[in-house]
Amino acid sequence: MPSNRINNPIISILSKRRASGEVHDRLCKKYAGKPVVTIGYGPDFAVLRSKAVKMNIPQMVKELMEEIPNGGVSGGGHLVVGSIKFMGGMRKDVLAKLAEKIAACGVDEPAKGG
Repeated sequence: MPSNRINNPIISILSKRRASGEVHDRLCKKYAGKPVVTIGYGPDFAVLRSKAVKMNIPQMVKELMEEIPNGGVSGGGHLVVGSIKFMGGMRKDVLAKLAEKIAACGVDEPAKGG
């Protein structure tokens, strides 16, 4: 009997999250010492990772829930790593608001060499 693991939506989402992490790690190496934000997204979710950016993903999720009340927004995570779920038809609106929020975030000052 053939395996249905490839068609399992949970495995598909996990694979996309892992792929986002790999892309983020590569971008951090390529742009060493600079702020980096990586957003991996699908039809109804976004995965965020950041380095040297003063983000608060749980707060962003809370604000998105309030600003897009019919978007089915949920999620959370840590300050710099997290995920957001939303209704598939709201992807454009959610990602646009998310991009605005990320653009408004400050960045960490580079470490001074000694």
